[in-house]
Amino acid sequence: MKNISGKVVAITGAALGMGRLTADKFAADGAKLALLDIKQDQLDQAVNEINNKGGSAKGYICDVSNRAQVYEVFKQIANDLGPVDVLFNNAGVVFGGPLCEVDDDKLEKTIQINLIAHMWTMKAVLPNMMARNDGHIINFASAAGLVGVPNLVAYCASKSGVIGMTESLRQEVIESGRTGIKFTVIEPSYVATGMFAGVKPPLLSPWLSPAKMAETIYEAYLNDKVFVRMPVVVKFVPLLKAILSTPLFDFMAGALKMRQSMRQWTGRQE
Repeated sequence: MKNISGKVVAITGAALGMGRLTADKFAADGAKLALLDIKQDQLDQAVNEINNKGGSAKGYICDVSNRAQVYEVFKQIANDLGPVDVLFNNAGVVFGGPLCEVDDDKLEKTIQINLIAHMWTMKAVLPNMMARNDGHIINFASAAGLVGVPNLVAYCASKSGVIGMTESLRQEVIESGRTGIKFTVIEPSYVATGMFAGVKPPLLSPWLSPAKMAETIYEAYLNDKVFVRMPVVVKFVPLLKAILSTPLFDFMAGALKMRQSMRQWTGRQE
């Protein structure tokens, strides 16, 4: 397993939820953390809590959908802490509802933050990783990137894009001969962070604990695991889509009450 001590770890959406919990895992093993978020008060609190426990963290205000801002912030991180060794693209948003009832701005924001922003952050750190033939990129996708969920059209599109984008880049890096650069894609079902408040998870897919997810993400990084799919039923989704006819797969999705899961979504109220 890897030695994280002294490594520079950049985490987007780091003030709350999975970003905040995963930051604790890296900090506990001696990483130097660059925490990125758009919420100043919550970001300051996260940085202070980590530093007060003996960790090393520095906060950076960054709208990851702003390409120029992303590049500038990552230049500052390199100047302050050194080249980024680990990038965790965790920032994300969700706006539930039927496609024709969700504001256009919210649809665009979903794609910009959940997908396109990953390209800017990865382009900001990848050249140095390629030069050193060392680094690790963790991208937070979702089981919703593997199977369509009603009332989550833009979210499913963004997460499917993250999966395809990461796999493409992983193959690109392999083709270049850089064997020291690793990728991990996180593809969980519903995680109880508040973003999906009001949801009723499908059968066989209970709420996932944020603390357990953070532990699993960190272990996946330490062991260079490419895919993290939770709970167990998510691991079988690609296989089932490959071997079942579309009508049969649709029947199964209905029987597991996947299509009803987002009907009562309220989301995190801030």
